[in-house]
Amino acid sequence: MFTCTRTIALLSLSTALLSGAPQEDSNEPNALQAHLENQVESAMEENDLEGMIVVIGLGDETLMERGWGRLPGGHIADPQQLVRAQALVEPLTAIAALQLVGQGKLSLDQPVHSILEDLKWEEGEVQIHHLLAQTSGLIGWDAALPPHERDAATVASLLELVKGQGLEAKPGTCFQYSESNALVLGAIIEKVSGAPLSEWITKHILEPADAESSGFGLEDAPPTRKGSIGSREIGGESISVPEGVHPFGEDEFCTTALDLLRLRRALSDGLILEEDQLEALTEMKRLEDGTPTGYGFGVNRTRVGDHGGISIGGAAEGMSMHMAHYADPDITVIVMAADEVAPVGTIERNLTRLVLDLPLPGISDLELPPDQAARCVGAYQLGCTTLSIDLEKSGHLTLSSSDRSTEKLLYQGQYRFVSSRDPELEVEFVVVEGEKLAGHMILKEHGRHTEAVRFPR
Repeated sequence: MFTCTRTIALLSLSTALLSGAPQEDSNEPNALQAHLENQVESAMEENDLEGMIVVIGLGDETLMERGWGRLPGGHIADPQQLVRAQALVEPLTAIAALQLVGQGKLSLDQPVHSILEDLKWEEGEVQIHHLLAQTSGLIGWDAALPPHERDAATVASLLELVKGQGLEAKPGTCFQYSESNALVLGAIIEKVSGAPLSEWITKHILEPADAESSGFGLEDAPPTRKGSIGSREIGGESISVPEGVHPFGEDEFCTTALDLLRLRRALSDGLILEEDQLEALTEMKRLEDGTPTGYGFGVNRTRVGDHGGISIGGAAEGMSMHMAHYADPDITVIVMAADEVAPVGTIERNLTRLVLDLPLPGISDLELPPDQAARCVGAYQLGCTTLSIDLEKSGHLTLSSSDRSTEKLLYQGQYRFVSSRDPELEVEFVVVEGEKLAGHMILKEHGRHTEAVRFPR
């Protein structure tokens, strides 16, 4: 996500297209600009979006910075418009932790209880890298905290709750998103640094990046929206998060699309993290058995064609946002939409394809034979997560789990399906000749392949 690779040929082509210089196979000036704008406008129409912001960077150049329509509260959609972005505090917290690692004040294999003495669990030793990689096994505190008690919760009371819940899996053996990871990590950062988390992020991350518009508790911040849902983009999935509790002031964090681009470039230029810590942030992590998680430290792995990258994103306060960076070539695409459930990740990847001159994905919606549907329906085990395959009245299969948004699956033939929402999510069922049911299914998400086994066998 944050390397300094520059692809001069693509930059020259894109600059020429945007400036109107004649190009082979292009009879119109500003061809790339027109294609990008058409793609955004089509996405807005298809998803009934009132407003969108798109910023695209290629190397040190900015190919696009534009807004369409309006954002929640009636604000004009503009790349310089402040938006509430508490979902992004988690990757910023990961960066803060890695800064302390670089300073020798933390180590990735350091036990949590060596800093927060009361946090010990019989099921196993949780270390710093487990918190960063969402492999700690910590149970989310929201599962045990009734909604009416959330506004009165404090960091201390939530830590006590997390301690008492125990672990749902041995650390390092299961990838499972939990709000408790960021909670514990934030408390560790505050104790080790001696500064509030928001102050550390502002001084050591936002200021070096010249992200001057971003910050916590800003006077010109958009008003909060009561009752809005929240989500984080974790491992390529949209994960719901609880409302009403932001113990480190995450609900006060605001940023702009242009500031996010500045932050990404500052990371590339070594202004925020040293090279070793930057690699640790972006490298995909694996479980103890070697299973890839599709996740780094606070960031997701993603892929468009042969181009691997990193992404962050989430939703809250009537907005959804997604930022992706592909190292080769050096492309950054930021998409913000005035809807908490907008498919901003899919929109980003389609825009990236246009910049890379790759075709948009073609998707079939074939009729699924009933006998094939029957072989696929059932429960499958993926690590510590149970995936459910169900049959809709429409004849489509759906994929769901306790921590995954329900995906409608479109049949492509030969027991292969793609998500109607995200063409980068493919599901293939393996049916052995002579068997009545599929024994397992293979999930392909943005270049990551995992296998889920039907149970009980």
